Amino acid sequence: MSGREDIWSFGLIGGLLAAFILFKRIRRRTADFHESAGFKARLPGWIRQVEAALLCAFVGAGAAGITLLFHSATGLLPFDPQASTGVAALYFSVGLVLISLPAAALAANLVSWLIPPVRSANERAMAGSKVSFSSTNRGLLYFAAVSVPLGLLILWTAAWAPWSR
Repeated sequence: MSGREDIWSFGLIGGLLAAFILFKRIRRRTADFHESAGFKARLPGWIRQVEAALLCAFVGAGAAGITLLFHSATGLLPFDPQASTGVAALYFSVGLVLISLPAAALAANLVSWLIPPVRSANERAMAGSKVSFSSTNRGLLYFAAVSVPLGLLILWTAAWAPWSR
């Protein structure tokens, strides 16, 4: 990789890491954070594992679906695998995850709500707290309002490839 590619790669990773740390720092000061932490602590371990597996499956399916949609609409891959650098692949991968993550989390929430044993365990853990299925989905929609435009911007940057200019 050239110096420009290094700067663009580490810039993306560093920028996302800094934004995540800042968000975590601000979020930890809210009452909602403590409510949701208490809710998560009351969940049985097998529920957390089922929901994590659902999330991973939906993120993978969403990323593959977005790639296939792009390919079927344009006849191209989002970046040329032979001509592109690792930076384009990094940007494309991060953009796909940022776009597919909120939809995957909402889908995993819905599926976990449709499975009776998982739903009853979630309801027991939610009892006595402000956390609910609708408040969780509302938070995921707020996350999507930030994540999807950011993912689209990162995908556009991958297609534009400013590091090669």
